[in-house]
Amino acid sequence: MRIAVIPEKLGGVLSPCGTIRLSTFFDAIRDATRGRWDVRYLVPEEVEAFQPHVIVWQRVALPTSGDVAAVVKVAKSVGATMIYDLDDNLFELDDQFERRMYAEKLEAVRASLQVADQVWCSTPDLVRNSAGVSRSPPLLMPNALDPSLWAEPRGPVFAGGAVSKLLYMGTRTHAADLDLLNQAMALLELRSPGQYKLDVIGVSSRYDEFPWLEVLTIPSYVGASYPAFVHWICRQGARKLGVAPLLRSRFNDSKSSIKVLDYAALGMPALVSDVPAYSALRADIDCLKTDNCPEAWATNIERACTDGALTSRVLSSAMSLIGERVFSDAVSLRIDAIDRGLSGA
Repeated sequence: MRIAVIPEKLGGVLSPCGTIRLSTFFDAIRDATRGRWDVRYLVPEEVEAFQPHVIVWQRVALPTSGDVAAVVKVAKSVGATMIYDLDDNLFELDDQFERRMYAEKLEAVRASLQVADQVWCSTPDLVRNSAGVSRSPPLLMPNALDPSLWAEPRGPVFAGGAVSKLLYMGTRTHAADLDLLNQAMALLELRSPGQYKLDVIGVSSRYDEFPWLEVLTIPSYVGASYPAFVHWICRQGARKLGVAPLLRSRFNDSKSSIKVLDYAALGMPALVSDVPAYSALRADIDCLKTDNCPEAWATNIERACTDGALTSRVLSSAMSLIGERVFSDAVSLRIDAIDRGLSGA
């Protein structure tokens, strides 16, 4: 069987979403089927010559409704099943810059949802939000970390010592979340001067100078490459705690809990906002949770950094959410969905 995958790209490489949502799984699908499923990563103009049985695309890999229509025409001519993968509620973007960037592409996202034989979504909330637009009932295809990608040797662990080090990493759409976290850090600085430090990767284009904050600069060679980023971050060492503040919004409520998985892969328990994006995870078991106010964040950071038994137990449970078995199950879920789509079930 031939599968044509059209991933989202940034420059000359797959976007992080292109790797996390497509190549990670379709490389594994090719391996799991021992090459019986021939997977090719193609640009739209190459698809027809490949004569695929399945065509998969994601997000804004097809940026205009005309591009979507062209792929639909190819799919109909060769009898291919069409699969569209979506991992964000792009119709509800919070960030003004991103809203402008995606404005002209939303027509293509809507068209993709309406024509695809299968729609794959990363979270239950996104499944619900897409159901009113998509032609077929969306399928939940949760994220999972590729253990071969995250199996890098870790750097030194900073879990001990007098100073409690925290790590926050994310895209630049999370500036408001960082502001909330900095308010909590200011309270901790008043209570225990110098006791808590926050290392930040990405998140904002502008940083105020705070005594607790250090920005870790991503090397230029990483660029937009997710594998290169994972290779680099795995060598930065674990901190005592990974933090993931997230304010409520219709966009954020559809996000996945992948940060908890990332932190677990780096050897850290996670403290997250008690919001829908993390509702599937058990508080004080898979992760630590807190209300979204500075006082609650400060109190729960203190709790996490002083209760070693609790954080050790949480990290142990979070580790069960990653690894070979979890990834293999996620791959099998996608293989089964493709099989059902081909059989017309």
